Amino acid sequence: MNPNITLQQRMDGLAELLIPTGQVDNLFTANHNLGILNATANQVSGLLNLQFDAQQGLVPLTLNTVKLNATLIENPIAKEEGIYTDDITAINPIIVGGMKIGGILPSDEFLGVLDAQYRTCTCAGVDSTQPLITTTIFFGTLVVSCAQSGLTPENCTAGSFCASVNDFCSNAIGIGSTFDIDENNDGVNDAYSVALRYGVSATSDGIIYSDGFE
Repeated sequence: MNPNITLQQRMDGLAELLIPTGQVDNLFTANHNLGILNATANQVSGLLNLQFDAQQGLVPLTLNTVKLNATLIENPIAKEEGIYTDDITAINPIIVGGMKIGGILPSDEFLGVLDAQYRTCTCAGVDSTQPLITTTIFFGTLVVSCAQSGLTPENCTAGSFCASVNDFCSNAIGIGSTFDIDENNDGVNDAYSVALRYGVSATSDGIIYSDGFE
């Protein structure tokens, strides 16, 4: 996603997703009939991203079991060649994208990205060689905790991501209860269900799907 788009613009439906063609070639298996596109992929990276500080770039997350649905129309405003999603004009957000994407975000993926970022917080005394975020299963619930103590986030820049490490650790125990998907069917919710909506304009649909439909 374009990191130069502000949070408010994203909330208004104006975010941009930029994925080079080489990264998505044959990524989806899809069918297209009468303007309706349905597609699936085992894994997709970059549809969902985390940004930890305003001055840092976006960190892509990988979604599993991805499904995509869109109603497509061709060149509705005669400005550019290609297909467009049939988007919805609304009030809040301003634009509701016509492409629906659903997937599963595993806890290992989400917490692993957070752990890697927090382990860069040497200003807070985090030992970068050891895990900060750990998990265990307790009575059928995934319990998240911090393995390092005595941290000093007050030594970090106020308002920065690293300054939040103690707040995260104080509330980590509640994160496990927010997972709503049992991805491996072991009786423990260990992933998030994710739903996204995008709008697409001036796009050729014959280059990123394994069946090469037009």
